[in-house]
Amino acid sequence: MANKKTHFILSLATIFLASLFISCDKNRLSYVDIIKREKRQIAEFVSKNNFKITSEPAEGQASPENEFFEVKDGIYLRIVNRGDMEKKLISGKTIVLTRFKMERFAQEEKSIYDNISPTKSGTYPCNFVYVKEGREILVSSTVSHSPYNSYLAPAMNFVLPYVGDGGKVQMIVSFKYGPGVAEIQQNGEPVFYELVEFKFKK
Repeated sequence: MANKKTHFILSLATIFLASLFISCDKNRLSYVDIIKREKRQIAEFVSKNNFKITSEPAEGQASPENEFFEVKDGIYLRIVNRGDMEKKLISGKTIVLTRFKMERFAQEEKSIYDNISPTKSGTYPCNFVYVKEGREILVSSTVSHSPYNSYLAPAMNFVLPYVGDGGKVQMIVSFKYGPGVAEIQQNGEPVFYELVEFKFKK
């Protein structure tokens, strides 16, 4: 009798755990659903901030106020200041020092990561080696490490050809080209770089 009772309890426990796993699996979004949700989040963010998306980059030293152009699907760029275009980027060699202010706008409670504001002047800039259309960020081992390096985005490799040394930009970035932070990637979160400054290491 005791064995039957134990078996019954174990069976109930198994059914309960199985139902939990099924419930969790149902709540987990598919990759397609994550992409759809992200597109909606970006569209809402663009609308809320009165941004305009174009298919061609602006001419001149800066883009018009609030005007972004689509570098590629998931990367939207506004040039704040083009910088010195005389200094050329060399893929795999040019070390880029960068400071930025990034917002995780898709969260209920928005998080901001900032190493560009005046109060952050005593901190190290982030750094990476420019790789043409590189899908990963390659941090240089020859430059002091910044705790903000985790929030560098591969999107930066795609926008750098549009600016020069000292260039400043704004970016809306899909998680596909965003920081490699596990939570951002797992949640499929787009991010907004309110300001990014690039300097080429001498």
